[in-house]
Amino acid sequence: WKVAIVLEELGPDDNIILLDMFLVKKAPFTDLSSNGRTPAIVDHENKGFVLWELRFSSSPSTVIIQYLIKKYDTSGKLTYTVGPEKYLLN
Repeated sequence: WKVAIVLEELGPDDNIILLDMFLVKKAPFTDLSSNGRTPAIVDHENKGFVLWELRFSSSPSTVIIQYLIKKYDTSGKLTYTVGPEKYLLN
């Protein structure tokens, strides 16, 4: 849900597709997310760049959220770019 909230706040042209949990372990989803985990994003504005959840991370959606903020939060709506607050986000 964190990724969906960030997408909603940043408002890029997005197409959120909700999948039945049994479909995430099958193609075509596993063509995007080889481990069959959600969330996964495809950034069509960046040559079809794909990111998916990394289960071994302490906060699985962190990589996707950091990517979305770096690429689409140009006004700093959801992040800080300087000062101690920047490091507290991480």
